[in-house]
Amino acid sequence: MHDLAIPPEACGTGVAAVLIQAYFAALRPMKARFACLTAINGSRVFWERHGFRVTAAAAGQLDSCGEDAQYMSMPVAP
Repeated sequence: MHDLAIPPEACGTGVAAVLIQAYFAALRPMKARFACLTAINGSRVFWERHGFRVTAAAAGQLDSCGEDAQYMSMPVAP
């Protein structure tokens, strides 16, 4: 996943969870094994609430993402 953005007035409405579920529904037919993203700007806790976990990144993979960047992944259920 590259970006997930919703307007501030939509925060707390559950729309983010609906969008994440749609993302996983789109991944299943492609037989993707994992969904991966880079959490930035303090978003790690948000992504952990949705099931993502910090995963080791390849050397240099996060160099341009900022100091707090965390590579995260989650298995895609069949």
